Amino acid sequence: MQYSGNSRGHIVAEVTGAGRFVTLEDGSHWEVYEGFMSRSLRWQAGDLITVKPASDDEFPYLLVNINFNDSVESRLIGSAAG
Repeated sequence: MQYSGNSRGHIVAEVTGAGRFVTLEDGSHWEVYEGFMSRSLRWQAGDLITVKPASDDEFPYLLVNINFNDSVESRLIGSAAG
């Protein structure tokens, strides 16, 4: 699934599943690669996020948390539009 939203200026709406899932304010739902769940588990609603392409085929995006200055490999699993 490809992300067609704006890559900048997002906000974490919620983090669930012990850091496995991140939802952004635009309604996009992301699955975080298992090796990065300890990072995303620290994220809070309201944190600023940028979405960037990654080089991994299975988890082709980086969610970059501006507040923590770190990132997690992720894949888009759903959006508000479908």
